[in-house]
Amino acid sequence: QFNFDFIKMIIIFGLVPVHLFERCMLLEDYSVNHVGFTSIDSILSTVIEFADGTIGACMFMFCLGVGLVYSSRKSAKFLFKRSWVILAAAIGLVLLTDTISLIIQSQIYQNPALFEEAIWWLFCCDILNFAFLTLLFFSLVRKLHLSNITVMAISVILLIISFFIPKMLFPGNIIATDLIGWFVFQESGYSFFPFMQWLIFPAAGYVFAQYLQKTDNRDKFYGFVMLIGAVSFGIITAASVLCGIDIVTFFTSYNACIYNKTLLSAAWSLSFVLFWSALIYFLTRKISPASRLHRLAENTSRRITVFYCLQWIIIGFIGFWLFPALNMVPIDFVQLFISAVIIIALCYIISGKILKLIQKKRLSA
Repeated sequence: QFNFDFIKMIIIFGLVPVHLFERCMLLEDYSVNHVGFTSIDSILSTVIEFADGTIGACMFMFCLGVGLVYSSRKSAKFLFKRSWVILAAAIGLVLLTDTISLIIQSQIYQNPALFEEAIWWLFCCDILNFAFLTLLFFSLVRKLHLSNITVMAISVILLIISFFIPKMLFPGNIIATDLIGWFVFQESGYSFFPFMQWLIFPAAGYVFAQYLQKTDNRDKFYGFVMLIGAVSFGIITAASVLCGIDIVTFFTSYNACIYNKTLLSAAWSLSFVLFWSALIYFLTRKISPASRLHRLAENTSRRITVFYCLQWIIIGFIGFWLFPALNMVPIDFVQLFISAVIIIALCYIISGKILKLIQKKRLSA
């Protein structure tokens, strides 16, 4: 599925400037003053936030579901084992990008708040933690042979139930708040991609791929998907605006709006994801498999997990140590995009070498 390889390439390359934006441009203050369409900076901020919240995160989760169908290794046993590898990667990544640096800084500056923040990060649910829970869920789906309707129904029901669960169950208890945040958004902790509120995206990707496998006419299938996505997106957007709902809250990171998914914001994001998937299919279907762009997309797709971890390790280092030492926080947009290009190139090259080493070890084992 080249169009999904291409989408994943766009996402992972795009996440680098987005994560630099979050770490090095003081996002909390920046969003309050600059998200909108009143200046060049505000337009860039809004585009970056939308790219992160909708094209990035939601599309990435959707692709995860698609990959579960098209992967050659998709048995319940493999998914179960793979989930624990992903969890180990999640813990290792947060240690390298946040926890260790915060603990060191808490000692340097004698600031207990930084140590507390280190613990917040250690137990929080980020995208790899979500992937761990998702793979566990789909190992059960495979084991129990659940139907597409059942998978979608479970994801919708969990999203609805999450609406009724308090968003501050254990204020002041760092570990309990973070662990509950793995399942339902918690305002008093670092709760990114809670399982009950985000499962709908990989579930939709999983069901989408099942129908895609069965179709004899992909152009017709994607044309129908594009129509459904565009119409749904337009209707939900128009209805939200007419009802006085600020659609920016569907995708902005300010006050963690993007992570606290509701049925409405999830439907809005999913509609765009369907439209975007079909649009990329039509734009890329004529690209030759022998072309450099085709090979780049395929290679990036294979390297995506390693690439993701590497870019966070690099961004974590420059966000905590390098840019502050150079008095470059907050950075401007020119510095951001130059830094992003350098980081993308480094991550692409290094991730390729790491995968080659892993393959050599597997062959020699």
